[in-house]
Amino acid sequence: MNYWHQISMVRLVIAFIIGIVVAILLGVAIHIPLYISLSLFFIYSAFVFWSRLFSNYKYRWLHGVIISISLLLLGFEWTLQNTEKYDTTHIGNIVSDSSAVIIGTLTEPINERENSYRSTLKVSAIQQNNQWIKANGNVMLYFAKDSFASQLQYGDEVLINTKITEVKPPQNPNEFDYKTYLSNKSIYHQAYLKSGYLKVLAHNNGNPILSYSIYLQSKLLDVLKNNHIEGNEYAVASAMLLGSRDKIDADLLNAYSGSGAVHILSVSGLHVGLVFLLLNYLLFFMDKNKYAKLFKIIILLGFIWFYAAITGFSAAVLRSTAMFTFIVLGQAYSRKVNGFNTLAASLFFLLIINPYLITYVGFQLSYLAVIGIMAIYPSIYKLYNTNNWLFDKAWALISVSLAAQIITAPLAMFYFHQFPNMFLITNLIIIPLTTLIMYVGMGFYVISFVPVISAWVSKLLAVLVYLLNETVKFIEHLPYAVSRNISITESEMFLIFAMILLLVTFFYSKQKKYIFLALIVAIFISIFNIIDKTNHLNNRKFIIYSINHHSVYDFIDGTSDYLISDAALLKDDQKIAFHIKNNWCALGINKNNYVTLYDSTFFQSNFSKSKPIFIKNNFIQFYDKRFVIVNDKNCQLLNTEKFKTDYLIIANNAKVTIKEIIKQYSFSHIIIDSSNAIWRTNKWLEECKQLNIVAYAVNNSGAFVISI
Repeated sequence: MNYWHQISMVRLVIAFIIGIVVAILLGVAIHIPLYISLSLFFIYSAFVFWSRLFSNYKYRWLHGVIISISLLLLGFEWTLQNTEKYDTTHIGNIVSDSSAVIIGTLTEPINERENSYRSTLKVSAIQQNNQWIKANGNVMLYFAKDSFASQLQYGDEVLINTKITEVKPPQNPNEFDYKTYLSNKSIYHQAYLKSGYLKVLAHNNGNPILSYSIYLQSKLLDVLKNNHIEGNEYAVASAMLLGSRDKIDADLLNAYSGSGAVHILSVSGLHVGLVFLLLNYLLFFMDKNKYAKLFKIIILLGFIWFYAAITGFSAAVLRSTAMFTFIVLGQAYSRKVNGFNTLAASLFFLLIINPYLITYVGFQLSYLAVIGIMAIYPSIYKLYNTNNWLFDKAWALISVSLAAQIITAPLAMFYFHQFPNMFLITNLIIIPLTTLIMYVGMGFYVISFVPVISAWVSKLLAVLVYLLNETVKFIEHLPYAVSRNISITESEMFLIFAMILLLVTFFYSKQKKYIFLALIVAIFISIFNIIDKTNHLNNRKFIIYSINHHSVYDFIDGTSDYLISDAALLKDDQKIAFHIKNNWCALGINKNNYVTLYDSTFFQSNFSKSKPIFIKNNFIQFYDKRFVIVNDKNCQLLNTEKFKTDYLIIANNAKVTIKEIIKQYSFSHIIIDSSNAIWRTNKWLEECKQLNIVAYAVNNSGAFVISI
């Protein structure tokens, strides 16, 4: 029998997902007319009534087509219904980019950042013309750091008076799209609250289940702290056991990512599976009769959902918990459960709750990993047989790691531009260590009320997490441990997936045509790659990036670049990673030269074809183009003759007027970079307008990009 016919739930979910994706990509509210829904209903009813049509194989496909179209339309309409911005009472349809008085409830615990606190506000009402009107929507709130803001909690109902602004789209080429990221979480606006512009109206106004889970997670985190687990050990233990990742520093997170172990820092299938297996083992005695078995199922499901609650109901843990729920319920009815149908059912269940989960990267990777394990693992595992128990377990672990990595690699490379070359070694070590940490951690919480015993168990837990951290750091620092700056387009990503699918189909069917088709796809991937490489070699660009309070200039020559900025930014790896590195990957940059702006020596280069850039003080020449930076150090009139340049850049709040500049310089283009204050930028723009000079303001219009 054709296997495709056995996975009916998969086929239905694919149609539902297509409807969701189409609705998200269109980005407009085109509701499905009622007559279309009624027509489909009557057509399907007619087919059911004349069921003889279905007894003829020739017409059986019509049944599937009608159901698939119905589910596609359902997915489309359901997504629109769950997109808050289409509601007439949404805050974006009432007020935008202006001050407003709003009542709402904090839907996240306060998150401390470097210069502020952050939370999300669920709006319930807004004041207009001295009257309160009903409103909805979410606003990302940033609070000034003070003792009052630090005491705010999830569920607090607050009144705020501040300017609400729409979240900006990316201001730099290929920059992470934070606007889309937030909009997929139904957040379209943001606001910054100064001290004194917030009043708490009530407490405990949130979801009582979430309130209790946040409270419980906080208490369990305190248990770790009270037992002297601290530093990186505390950060990783709290992430693995309780799903709290906010204490992991950037360097440690990069080490886990580079070594291929970052998946263990999010509570997901591995963690839920370990909890499930332990509890299932401890309750073995309840399998003796059907009533005890039923009670066991209730306990198992209750406990894994309780665990999902205290770990924050993340997308990964929801997927795992939902899937285990469907597996347990399927087994309870003594039915042979098809794993792919179970996975599809859990996916459908979660997308009904929130269709935008399909856009979450972790959610996508989580489901792909499970699909890979289910589809590819058996074929890999069969390639090697051994009677040695230890070797067999090691090979099983290698097979699982390979299966998951093969299927997730295209998506991971597309999003993160790197590949962990040592992932097999990493998983052979960290999966057993993770298992130990999870079980020791659970044991620690069980006996935490006994100080003498818990003190020793906490020391063991800290040692195990320390070993895990050091192992990950060691692997990440090995030569060639990580392939970085990988750049693949969406088209290339889908082609790689197509090739993997064809190869998997070949292993199942043994039909040579699939190998031939996979080879054709591989040729197309190679052609696209050659075209990309050729385009990269011919790159010659100048970019002024938009990064608040910084002057950032990038001269790109083929696969090399000269990044010129202040010392503070050049040392800030996180800002460079967020605003710039994605663009370097897209352009194929593999050699970076950092140049500190306003150094006394600055930077000089022998101008030649191999080094086509000359830099001295505030003057730069790149090939045949000349650039001058006017700042507070060189804005005085120095020469009687005008200095000729192609691009004049105003930086660092230079105390100079446009009239003074045009007396000193002759230029083709004038650019005001993002190191300048907004008010000063607007003042210069107004002056340029009066003088009929076209100016470009990076603060207002985003990065300035030209090809040379």
